[in-house]
Amino acid sequence: MIDEKYLKQKLEWVKYRLNRLDQIETKLTEMRQLAEYARDNELSLRQIKAVNDKLHRLQKEVTEIDEESKTFKLDVQ
Repeated sequence: MIDEKYLKQKLEWVKYRLNRLDQIETKLTEMRQLAEYARDNELSLRQIKAVNDKLHRLQKEVTEIDEESKTFKLDVQ
């Protein structure tokens, strides 16, 4: 039987996960805007490198946030 404490912890994790997913969505929106900016403008090599560097940084952050927050710890013990 699943106890009340477990369910409360699970609910808190769901709230936390939703918050982290909102952060991911914000970063993905920023990535999309950068890609569209690069597509719609003639950029210098320096600007292209800066956009690519920022896209890679944001992708790394998205991956880290997702990996860190996607598993409810009590379910894997």
